[in-house]
Amino acid sequence: MQRRVVPDNRFDLFVEAIEPVLASLHIDRAMFAQDASTLQYIVMARLDPARSPPTAHPREPPSEPQSRGHRLFLHHIITYQGVVDALNHHRIRAPAAALARCAGVSCCVEGPVHIRHVSESAGDKVLILQRVALMAHGLAAIRDFLAKGYTLVMDFDDHPDYNPLVAENLYLSFRAVHGVQVTSGPLAALIQTWNPEVAVFPNTIAELGPLLPRGDASEVTICFAALNRETDWAPIIAALNRTIAKVSKPVHVAVVFDRAFFAAVETPRKSFRPLLNYNEYLDVLKSADIVLMPLEDTEFNLCKSDLKFLEASAYGAVALASPVVYGGSIRNWETGVIFASPDEFAGALARLIEDAALRHRLAQEAYRYVAEERQLDGQVAARELWYRSLVARRPALTAALLARVPELA
Repeated sequence: MQRRVVPDNRFDLFVEAIEPVLASLHIDRAMFAQDASTLQYIVMARLDPARSPPTAHPREPPSEPQSRGHRLFLHHIITYQGVVDALNHHRIRAPAAALARCAGVSCCVEGPVHIRHVSESAGDKVLILQRVALMAHGLAAIRDFLAKGYTLVMDFDDHPDYNPLVAENLYLSFRAVHGVQVTSGPLAALIQTWNPEVAVFPNTIAELGPLLPRGDASEVTICFAALNRETDWAPIIAALNRTIAKVSKPVHVAVVFDRAFFAAVETPRKSFRPLLNYNEYLDVLKSADIVLMPLEDTEFNLCKSDLKFLEASAYGAVALASPVVYGGSIRNWETGVIFASPDEFAGALARLIEDAALRHRLAQEAYRYVAEERQLDGQVAARELWYRSLVARRPALTAALLARVPELA
């Protein structure tokens, strides 16, 4: 028997809030936390041949192919909370919930402060670390997990240099694990510098609701939501201001995160919201007609994913994006619009603002693309197959890992 834990980082806050009640009732806090955080108990029972009467019929073939192997236990460790919870949702929580619905697979999601080893009865154990900057003093924990039979996976969805600690520790984040899962081909090619075992699982949408209707409102809302992107939006800000000033329809600019961009927009019809939680960010997308996605052609940006396009498309907003990253996903003037220069940006933006029917058509096609090609359900089998292949090849992968990081031996 094993537990499946509620994948919700608010649980710790709940336990902390009711701690006085637990104390007054003489209830042990740790025992309560363990019991109350359990979503399900998974029980596996086998017939005891010594107690079972012989059967007159041959045994039924197993419902799962023999290649599926033993039970698979996926132990996810999230490292991001609060305002960047989208990283948890798309890369860890949603895939874990989907994989847990597979026969023979169970999942646990928890934070690093609660990390614990599970028993051998859990099955083939895979530890999935989310964007952890592994450091030399953390190798003892890695050594312990290796000794306890874990297969180690790092989930990484950004350029390694986003965190200086990764390079300062000689890229142990990739060298000291069996495999790495990433969001794109360019990022995979970079990570293979330090570990050849890299799987690409592009970001997906886990739950796609109905396409939100867009009326022909008198005001068009443009959304820009990003953090530390001034070098990306600086080339287009003048074109944005010129276009807003000359179009016939009033334009509202909704800015999330970036105070400098908000200040640079020359219109009184603008609003600013600071760092939001993920659901609040999605609420902004629901009210947007056009979402701006400028990215300069840099190695750092090439390692990003097209998640913003998927999120906008899921809620009926049209993407106006750079060819960097988004050129591989957006079909120009079919599922969104790609611009290669400030002049192209200005012309495309003006056309989108003035033509509501065009916006509606692009939004519908983008939504259809996400529905048909970028939903999480279509990726679950590939994820399970890769994790099982890592487990099957664990002795060879461990030997390669120890060759890369001999201090773990």
